[in-house]
Amino acid sequence: MKNFLLVCAFFLSSFQSLIASPFIEAAQVALASTVLIHADSRQGSGFILQENGAVMTLYHNVKETKSIQVRLPSGEWTPAKLSIGDLETDVALLTIDAQGLEGLQLETSFQIGEWVLSAGIPFQTEVTVKKGIVACLEKKMEKDYLLVDFPFNPGDFGGPLLNLEGKVIGMQFANTTTHDVFGVIIPSQTLLEVALKWGVFL
Repeated sequence: MKNFLLVCAFFLSSFQSLIASPFIEAAQVALASTVLIHADSRQGSGFILQENGAVMTLYHNVKETKSIQVRLPSGEWTPAKLSIGDLETDVALLTIDAQGLEGLQLETSFQIGEWVLSAGIPFQTEVTVKKGIVACLEKKMEKDYLLVDFPFNPGDFGGPLLNLEGKVIGMQFANTTTHDVFGVIIPSQTLLEVALKWGVFL
């Protein structure tokens, strides 16, 4: 009986590990690339796109500020400069003087119903993640947005939304204001189009 229980416990542990592992792997990628941004008195999240120090966030997080500071995953703070500030899409690209960073890849394809993981730094603490699914693709004011079936915390906005391969399919933008609160995402296709419009190749 004792051996039977040990075997059951082993298989249960292995099964739980198998189920959880895709989220753990995606979360580890997010932890290595999500940053905290201080712009004067404002605070938001962002994510590293390139090893040489390209950071993406929301434009309203850093718009018309005198000083932008980025807290790297190592805990080190470094000054940042605004390279792109696209008012129409609310997308911004910062540059920082740092090397050896873990950059995230953008993925423009997605499926309704697929598992996703959001990462952000609420309340200026540590990187936190949430899991859910892509609920729908929504068009507002001639712009495409993704909706996910969970809301974001204050301070998360500007953080990445990743698929289970650890690739960015969008950036956290807002919460809906209906009774059923969804998270609103700027899709990666828009992020790429903004960069290309400003002559930046990601």
